[in-house]
Amino acid sequence: MSETAREWALTQLAQAETRALNPDAREHIVAAREALATTHSTPLVACSQCGREGLPERIAAHECQ
Repeated sequence: MSETAREWALTQLAQAETRALNPDAREHIVAAREALATTHSTPLVACSQCGREGLPERIAAHECQ
């Protein structure tokens, strides 16, 4: 089964939360998990000329090779 980078990051943060001993650190980890869980990911696009994939603003500015 393949997991996305977002799922991987959420898993890592969940594990970090259970292992954090410092309450302030745990609070920051929880905030990071919540922020990541509620943000929308930008889908990647492909360049019509070279096929390179990336974020829309980067593909618009890249130089085809």
